Amino acid sequence: ENVPDLRNTRVVDIIRELTDFGVKVLAHDPLALPEEAREHCGVELAQAKDLKDVDAVILAVAHREYMKWGLEKIASLCRKNRAILLDVKSVFDPARAQSLGMAYWRL
Repeated sequence: ENVPDLRNTRVVDIIRELTDFGVKVLAHDPLALPEEAREHCGVELAQAKDLKDVDAVILAVAHREYMKWGLEKIASLCRKNRAILLDVKSVFDPARAQSLGMAYWRL
């Protein structure tokens, strides 16, 4: 978390598994270098501006930038009235997420 190093990331496994099930995945990491993600992980990183009208957000790494975004911004990335958040690191408050109308799951 909060480092650009992708060498030990398990996020690639999540992306591959979802892709195998036919899910279109937009991967974003505010710290990772796009070239490194492409060359070493086979993942194309989306820019933050491209994250819109998604069906769900999987917060797999608790980067500070995502905490600064807050639940409101994360909810705004999703299709209207369909905000779904899978909070792998359990960093957000479930009650707050649900008060914003989000379907919220965490590990």
